[in-house]
Amino acid sequence: IAPSTVRGKLTGSAIHAHARLLAGPEAQHAARALARKHPLLQGILVPLAHRLAGYSTLHYELTA
Repeated sequence: IAPSTVRGKLTGSAIHAHARLLAGPEAQHAARALARKHPLLQGILVPLAHRLAGYSTLHYELTA
């Protein structure tokens, strides 16, 4: 994984990481934390767009 701009241009060095799909209370906690930090985008727009498209929102934990 590596830091990048919205357009995908790398802005830093890549590191090896493992991803773990969160489920149940962990996923709910992640969704609430993101909604608190980014209320318009993660609190309203992303959940609405996913609901309208019929997608399920997935949250992952990354560990180095």
